[in-house]
Amino acid sequence: MKKLTFLLIAAVLLMAVPVFAQNGFKDVPDDHWAYDAVSKLQAAGMVQGYPGGLFMGKRTLTRYEFAMVIQNIYDKLKSEIPTVPPQVVQPTVDVSRFITKSDLDNIMKAYGSKFDGFATKADVDAAVAKMSADIKALGAEFRKELDSLGVRVSDLDAKVNDLAATVAMVKAEQDRVKITGTFNTYAKVVNSTSKLGGPLVDTNGRTANANDSMFRSLGVLTDFDLSIKGKVSENTSISALLNMGNYLGYLGQVDSFNGGNIARNATPSYAYGITSARTATTGFFDNVFPYYLNLDTKTNFGDLTIGRFPIQLSRYTLKKVDVDDYTSNAKTDDGNYPIDGFKLKSTYGGVDILGYVGKTDNNQYLANGLSTFFATNGALDAVGTEFGQTNLKITQTAGVNVGVGLPLDGKISLNYTRNWSEAAWVAQTRNQIEVMGADFTMPLPWLEGVSLAASAGVTNILADVADVKKLDWQNGMYDVKLAGPAGPVSLGVGYKRIGENYVAPGDWGKIGRWQNPRMIKGFYGNLGYSILDNVKLSLGGEMYKFIDNQGLLTKDDKTNRFTGGVEWKMSDANALGLDVEWIVYDWTRPAGFGGDKPTEKYITLGWNHKLNDDTALKAGYQLISYDKGFGGTAPVSVPYSSDYSGGLGVVQLGVSF
Repeated sequence: MKKLTFLLIAAVLLMAVPVFAQNGFKDVPDDHWAYDAVSKLQAAGMVQGYPGGLFMGKRTLTRYEFAMVIQNIYDKLKSEIPTVPPQVVQPTVDVSRFITKSDLDNIMKAYGSKFDGFATKADVDAAVAKMSADIKALGAEFRKELDSLGVRVSDLDAKVNDLAATVAMVKAEQDRVKITGTFNTYAKVVNSTSKLGGPLVDTNGRTANANDSMFRSLGVLTDFDLSIKGKVSENTSISALLNMGNYLGYLGQVDSFNGGNIARNATPSYAYGITSARTATTGFFDNVFPYYLNLDTKTNFGDLTIGRFPIQLSRYTLKKVDVDDYTSNAKTDDGNYPIDGFKLKSTYGGVDILGYVGKTDNNQYLANGLSTFFATNGALDAVGTEFGQTNLKITQTAGVNVGVGLPLDGKISLNYTRNWSEAAWVAQTRNQIEVMGADFTMPLPWLEGVSLAASAGVTNILADVADVKKLDWQNGMYDVKLAGPAGPVSLGVGYKRIGENYVAPGDWGKIGRWQNPRMIKGFYGNLGYSILDNVKLSLGGEMYKFIDNQGLLTKDDKTNRFTGGVEWKMSDANALGLDVEWIVYDWTRPAGFGGDKPTEKYITLGWNHKLNDDTALKAGYQLISYDKGFGGTAPVSVPYSSDYSGGLGVVQLGVSF
């Protein structure tokens, strides 16, 4: 009987509660067969669910939980059954259409026998009293469980807290060692149709055999980086970047480039590595190379790093050149020189300080860069002597960067590096070079979004008796630029002057295949505009003059570079791009050679496709041409000695984890 009474009470309460469009339990979807019933119980306050907003309908009901439901039902009835007769309120509406008490009495008299079996008011009062007594009895039966329910809930909270602590410990253990990786495979095809039989040269100075057909010059490169970071303690960790594959072998030296003085008609220093005769020969697993391997720890003086680590200061003093414009790869794109030594980074009173000391000749793939940079990229003085060129390889380097914040969100940083040959340290002959520089940025308060950026630097040769030089404009540089938005257009305009004797292992610009141009002065600018939400246009120009009579060059000879590009983002996963670079060398010609101007052109079509968050496909094709003019016969005063033309195609598939 008690069970029947309870079911009746529950049914009455459920019928009295409106159906809600959505209940608060996450695990009861609105298309579940019991959705309405659960919603009504929740709205009536009969059930509260579990932590996290869960109903857990498939879970077995415990005596404690059942007791709690009984208590809720009892409290609900107690609050809704009136204990005093309600006040009689006179109706404020027209009741002439309604039946009166006398009419009801007459009906009862006329049809009294017809209402036998129906409940009277007394019957309802008796039923409610009986149900109330039953609920009280159920409450008494489960009083012990109800009294201990609060304690059990507290125990449950404690267990949940213990579980959260356990999860945190597991996560911390996982964070101790993190392993990630990046795998890239590249397919490169080259063809050359040079007019005068000269080799095709790409923007990185790599050559391909003349007259090669497209698919006879096909090479496939692989590159795999495995990054391992282990946390030894709260303040100390170990990091390693292990590389395998034949990509570094193809590059020759990852931090090397055919830079220097364009007036010397420099021949590219290393071959393309992919021709009809050969490909990069290093096998995928033939060599596991520790590109980075270092220990980082926090000390009282700052963050200390020991081992093989990345370093760069600024683009005019110390920043690695990207030696492969055609692929995406962190080792060539990030601008960091890997060196062996130590660095310390700290902050004192709002001043950021970074200092380092290291060796540059400890591994085969980092053998050029700083090691031979100064031996191959010196400048020419008035008699053609290399000023800035060292006699021996630079094998050691040290430097410091100091950054200070300025008012109005400005910042200034000072850079200094000294580079020397360990073998010739005692002799002190043409084997020490120091580079000093400063960089400044400042938003302009009266032009919202517009900022001023400026850089200056100087190169100094130490302990060189034969070529003692004072610091002057010839071995110095400066670069000033204003940039910011102008409505829907982004604009930038600047002026730079790079002395012919300014020599630094930086990455400050490129004109075609001419990396880090020097002995120039002039204006440059860029413009960006969104034609549509998914279509962007970019334009750029650089107009330089030579600043001195130097070798084959004449003061005020001009080199002009023009660029343009369109990017069309077709979807979140696909983008197309078209880029054009056109260079005109307007140099003084000897008598009898007319006014032909050598030109260098690059037209690139690219497609980027995102397969998923971890996999991307990149494809591109570039048309390359260089024409020195003069109908095939030219004076020696031209940028490069032979005409060439052809194409270079690259497909890259990259996967990360």
